[in-house]
Amino acid sequence: MWKEYSIGKQTYSQLASKYKCSIKTIQRKLDGYRIIEVKKEVREVIVLMDTTYWGKSLGVMLFKDAITKENLLKYYVKTETNQLYVQGIEELKSKGYKILGIVCDGRKGLIQAFKDIPVQMCQFHQSAIIRRYLTKRPKLQGDGTNGRAKPNETNGQGVVCRSFESVV
Repeated sequence: MWKEYSIGKQTYSQLASKYKCSIKTIQRKLDGYRIIEVKKEVREVIVLMDTTYWGKSLGVMLFKDAITKENLLKYYVKTETNQLYVQGIEELKSKGYKILGIVCDGRKGLIQAFKDIPVQMCQFHQSAIIRRYLTKRPKLQGDGTNGRAKPNETNGQGVVCRSFESVV
């Protein structure tokens, strides 16, 4: 029953219907289960860290192993701060993890906060920043030259520009 509830995402009502008993009985049985916390293997890790928000005042700050994709640590937060990220890395170190590198969203001051650990900005966040500064509606029509002069055209100063192919 615990697997159906926790992994299968069955509600009390669905379980009560399946096992033909009351919701109170299901609650009592589920409350009686003991969750055994599996001790995580201490190892060298590259930490992915970011915060995801639900609404304006609830977020989860997650520290994840880049190789195994295992969640190493999480904090429920109201706001994301560099100090909380530093605290998370320190907590992982105190648990015995050896931090080989960090991949983060590039918040102001965050990359500089870790002097003894290599830090890299996440590719997704880099792309998002670039997209923010590029327009989706360019005003100029592209001519396919990627900024190079077209063969035998003037460069705006009366000098004829020839492409490499036409010279050879």
